[in-house]
Amino acid sequence: MSAPFFNIIPGVLQAWIDNSEYSFNHRIDGSTHEPAPFATHVHDAKWAVLANQQLQSFNPVKNSPCAKDLSALDVSASKFRSLPGNDRGKGGTDLVDLRAIVSPVVRRFFNQNADFTADDPSHAIVFNMANFWQTNYSEMLGTMLHELVHLAHWDATDTHIQHELKIAENADDTTNISEKLAQDCFQE
Repeated sequence: MSAPFFNIIPGVLQAWIDNSEYSFNHRIDGSTHEPAPFATHVHDAKWAVLANQQLQSFNPVKNSPCAKDLSALDVSASKFRSLPGNDRGKGGTDLVDLRAIVSPVVRRFFNQNADFTADDPSHAIVFNMANFWQTNYSEMLGTMLHELVHLAHWDATDTHIQHELKIAENADDTTNISEKLAQDCFQE
């Protein structure tokens, strides 16, 4: 799979990140997390692609904390397995780099300060790697799972998901969803 971030020159990426930090005050989902270091942004974008592929075989252990989370969210593991991947004919989800959306009109539909945003009409997950806070692969998997919850239940707001997972409800800081899913589903 070819994506815009695989062939980008590091200096161009840094300029884009600097511009994003200036334009958007570099707030990451309103969270208290600091962004991942610059050197990890491209690496994290590759992790997102791998996570999207790996989640095609996602199958939590019965009665595990992860299985309980999915039950609370009313989503089966088989539903999650049908969402990721790039085979749109089988319901796959596209990963779209925000920088690839050239139309300013379309770009305004996405939260410029978010790391990932699920977009139901296009069945895509749009990412803005300048806002990545994930520093390990399990956090990226948890984040991707968080966005897939939105695609599975488009009407589920972040505060609804937080409520169902029995974690602090804060619409301005939703990283705790990704962190809980990472901890419950992808920690060894």
